[in-house]
Amino acid sequence: MTSGDRAFVEARFAATGLPLPAVRVYGSDVEHAKPAPDCFALAAARLGVDPSACVVVEDAPAGIRAAVAAGCTAIGLTTTHAATALGQAHMCAASLGEVHELLIARGLLGGS
Repeated sequence: MTSGDRAFVEARFAATGLPLPAVRVYGSDVEHAKPAPDCFALAAARLGVDPSACVVVEDAPAGIRAAVAAGCTAIGLTTTHAATALGQAHMCAASLGEVHELLIARGLLGGS
């Protein structure tokens, strides 16, 4: 899920050589933007899972609020905002590496 423009995101992925995720939700796909839960609810629906089975990694307060309102587990990434600004997050991490370790520690991701 991204609030970013579809063309911009696709160009960035192409520039890095990374494949686009099979399921994508852009800001233009929903009527109400973050902090409304619409984007995460739509992402869960497209994945065919309940939002409670989803883990969202967000670096902005509005994204954290949206994830929690949708019923997802929210991990606040403290790269742009302090943990205090991401107060509704279920947990916070200082880096994507730390997110990876949190997911492993909580049994949500296999170790590697």
